[in-house]
Amino acid sequence: MKYFDDKLKHLIAEFKSEDSNKKISEVDYLLAKLYRVKELFDEINVFREYSNAIFCVNHLLDEFFKDSSNYFKRNKLYELLPNSDCSFRNLLDVTFKEEQFNFILEKINVQYEFYEIPLSEGEYYKKEFTKR
Repeated sequence: MKYFDDKLKHLIAEFKSEDSNKKISEVDYLLAKLYRVKELFDEINVFREYSNAIFCVNHLLDEFFKDSSNYFKRNKLYELLPNSDCSFRNLLDVTFKEEQFNFILEKINVQYEFYEIPLSEGEYYKKEFTKR
């Protein structure tokens, strides 16, 4: 875990130095960081269990957004399946400077994926699935 944390800190510093040379808006910078979280999650994604996948996403978000986690609302959602099993999702509502985005962590096929979805789809998930 120490190696992973050291590598993550290096990647975050590298990301910040790359983007410090670009002239982009604060909203675009926030979105770029979210997409970097998605890329890193995709690179290490071997997660078949929700608990492992959400731990990883939350850890990446916490590291990238240490001082700005108040932009996020994390919605833990689940759905009861016919076979008495549960399907878990985590919907990330992001609000920053009157801009809104939704990212979701959900199982697709055999592993979890983290990606951006339209706001209308996020509203559907919040309405149709049970919050934990």
